[in-house]
Amino acid sequence: MALTLFRKKPQQHKQFVLSPSILYQLILVGFLTVAPAATSWRQLKEIRLGSSAIAVLYSIALLSKTQSQIDEADRLTMEKEHYRTAYYNASGRKYEELEATLIPVEPLALPEQKSHPLEQALFNLGVEANVLEEVDSPSFTRVKITPSSKVPFSKVAGLGDTLQVSQGYENTPLITPQKGHIAIDIPKSSQERKFCEYSDYSGYLNSNSFTVPIGVNIDNNLVEVDLSSPVSAHLLVAGSTGGGKSEWMIAAICSLLTRFNSSEVQLYLVDPKLVEFTKFQDYQQVTLIDRTEMAIQTLKVLCNTMQERYELFRRSRYKDLAEYNRYHSKLPRIVIFFDEFSAFVCGESKNEFNAALAEIAQRGRSAGLHLILATQRPDANVVTPLIRSNITARMAFKTIQSQDSKIILGAEIGGFDSSKLLGKGDLIFTNGGSVQRLQGLYVNDCNLLLANVDTKVLTNEASPWSNEGLHPYSREASEEDTGEAISPLAEMPSNQGFMQPSSKILSLVKLKIAELKSESVDATEPLFNEIWGLTTEEKLVALRYLLNQKIGKENAISILWNRSSGGKHHSRYQDCSNTYEAMITALKQQGFSNENCWGFN
Repeated sequence: MALTLFRKKPQQHKQFVLSPSILYQLILVGFLTVAPAATSWRQLKEIRLGSSAIAVLYSIALLSKTQSQIDEADRLTMEKEHYRTAYYNASGRKYEELEATLIPVEPLALPEQKSHPLEQALFNLGVEANVLEEVDSPSFTRVKITPSSKVPFSKVAGLGDTLQVSQGYENTPLITPQKGHIAIDIPKSSQERKFCEYSDYSGYLNSNSFTVPIGVNIDNNLVEVDLSSPVSAHLLVAGSTGGGKSEWMIAAICSLLTRFNSSEVQLYLVDPKLVEFTKFQDYQQVTLIDRTEMAIQTLKVLCNTMQERYELFRRSRYKDLAEYNRYHSKLPRIVIFFDEFSAFVCGESKNEFNAALAEIAQRGRSAGLHLILATQRPDANVVTPLIRSNITARMAFKTIQSQDSKIILGAEIGGFDSSKLLGKGDLIFTNGGSVQRLQGLYVNDCNLLLANVDTKVLTNEASPWSNEGLHPYSREASEEDTGEAISPLAEMPSNQGFMQPSSKILSLVKLKIAELKSESVDATEPLFNEIWGLTTEEKLVALRYLLNQKIGKENAISILWNRSSGGKHHSRYQDCSNTYEAMITALKQQGFSNENCWGFN
């Protein structure tokens, strides 16, 4: 926009006319000035001085008179103009004459105005950019811009703090490179933010794959990760207090419990602080581990479980758990949640823990073992290169400093700084290449959500398997042992039911007893081997039958695990013995004993 201004033509003074009287006086002044100069210096000295004085005085008087005549001429001109204006106003010719007296001047250029406030703010900071579109999300508004070809991304990326000050944002906007544009995420105020409740998105969960929900993207679509996929078999989660990490883990646990039964998934929740996971201890599929030493033993036992499954796959000629479960009784997937694993990585038993953790991270996927590791301390001593190299699926909630973001997400992910997140579920998720900013889910009422999930009979006690019976086995095979030693942890997912004996179970137990008495060299696999596909309830029934038959502890352990006392592998027998005693204790707590024939009246 430009304005065309006009200025009035300058007024011209009345022409000054030299009158004859003034002319004569000027000639006289000139004579008085020149005549003395023609005489000798020594002659008529007094006359010369007088003549000069008279010439000066005359000149002053003449100048005064001339100025008064000029002023009079100007006065007359102004009066004439006033009379003329009054005449024009009265005759209606004012505007025609006025337009003739105005002359145009050059247009006045105004500063260029941008249509979008952010575009104008960037222009004021020396960045030429065009706004493509705005996209609204639960926690922020994303503005997509395309800078001019001369503006590098690094120049825009460094303007976050400046934009926060100049535009009055509550938090620093996150500026990230995207395909074909730059995304500037303008944070919403605390009152404008929206949070994503699990129940609002549970209907979009994939029931055909073993997935856990990660969060809601900018298009309000639920993003999930498939734990059975090679690139996302395990998850690494980090974030400071108040970031929403624990709320996300609770939502992930609920999603698994509500979609998969005990034959499909078993959960091991490691919570030494007994803060976040105690609400899940009464469910059949959950084993709550509340002691540090038990957590390390759990990982060792799971390593043996993993190895045993691989042996089973090898003999059955299947490549992984998914293929095996298509043709046999299902083996459950095992998911281990660590609420805070930094205490184990830096603790006294860190070498044992790191070795077991690395083995599961490297080889666990095909055997159906998955890790979800969470920490509030994503420093280099906790999130080691070994963990980062084996876990590519990572989630970063709000962290304290930018260095934490680089450790958890990777230094190669430019622009994505978790220290600039808003907290309360705002997260960055990377899955081996792609990077997304999401809003994590939270569960409003766990009890209501899990109302239809099966609970344990002993609802007032923690699982007996969480404190007893978890003993690692050595991997060396005994010369006398020909069967599989199935780890009690994998086989005992903590469900103490009052199942009635079936003919299938009794027939199988009787077969094993007959083999034991006949000392058959072609004995079948031990009863607790995964090849039989027994559930936890069926194994408890088998143990009750053996106890009722009074065949003795050593013979029962031989039938169940194919372990014998003595020899160089006696420690493995002792582990089975401890588990055997723990199972008997659990049965007694359920009301079974010698007095009622262990339920076989």
